[in-house]
Amino acid sequence: MRRPLAVATFSFFAATAICGLNGCPDFASGECTDRALCASADGAPFDSPSLSDVYDDAPNTLDDGALPDGNCCISVPAGWDGPFAVWAGASAPPNCEGAYAGAPTDYHGGTLSAPAATCAACGCGAPTGETCTSTIQMYTDGACTTKCGAPINVSNGCTAFGPCGVDGDPQSESSTDAVTPGTCAPTGGAPTVPSATWSEAARACPYSGTTSSCGGGTCYAEVSSPFVGPCISQAGSATCPAAFPNQTIVYTGDSDSRGCSACACSASSGGSCNNYIQFWHNTSCSDFITTNGLPPNLSCADTYTSMYVASSVKGGLTVVGGSCTPSGGQPTGSASPSGPVTICCP
Repeated sequence: MRRPLAVATFSFFAATAICGLNGCPDFASGECTDRALCASADGAPFDSPSLSDVYDDAPNTLDDGALPDGNCCISVPAGWDGPFAVWAGASAPPNCEGAYAGAPTDYHGGTLSAPAATCAACGCGAPTGETCTSTIQMYTDGACTTKCGAPINVSNGCTAFGPCGVDGDPQSESSTDAVTPGTCAPTGGAPTVPSATWSEAARACPYSGTTSSCGGGTCYAEVSSPFVGPCISQAGSATCPAAFPNQTIVYTGDSDSRGCSACACSASSGGSCNNYIQFWHNTSCSDFITTNGLPPNLSCADTYTSMYVASSVKGGLTVVGGSCTPSGGQPTGSASPSGPVTICCP
């Protein structure tokens, strides 16, 4: 039975020696017993074993030095690796041992748990680049009812304007202020990414023992518990050969894109003009001052100008307050299994 690549859990089937899968062509009877697994050391079949061909009473030894009791005669298909003794479970993997004591290859399996990243709160620094603009309107009367000339756009430099009113002297003024938003530098948003964990692990131990040929295959020592096999493997998701029908998909790692979206800041808002506008007698803001200063957003004033003619205006325009609204800093991405490997066992 083939399992899909994204299988959530995995386990290995208990396996027995598979010498019978390929038959025993060295034996006329075709039987496959503890004493009739592979050709004897002298190449003679075990159909009528001599005393020198049978097993000793000592475990895992033969009189003639052939492979130990419980061997398997198998053929590793082209394009596959192995054989391996394979273990899988939720605990620490056991050491490779015996005839399967080669350098192990470890895999991940089961369920991959990868919680979302935790993101530091986003914030915004103080606004920069905010500017204040002020527009002055003068009137010929003291109640701001009869306009005198066009509105004057005030800057922090000197702005000249024409005389108006009685003897060229305006009698009242009003002002309207506006703040041009600035920008803020974003702060925060650093991700804390929890470790990705797997519910199970697998270990494949390659064969390192003695081999000999058998009819149509190679004789390998039997796999000992807690391992199963002999098994074969192939990178990717593959269909298991008929002689190794039990499929398990394991993984070499995971692909992890978890993180946080970047922090950003809106344009500043909430700031106000802190201006101090003065009128001057001449047109270059260099003669004596005719007012002591005009405050922000003045609805109407008839007491700030003196009896002298005002011909220029100069502002001290600054912005106070204001802030930016942060955004971003949300968890992004995910982790998924990567590097699938198909392990097939008898």
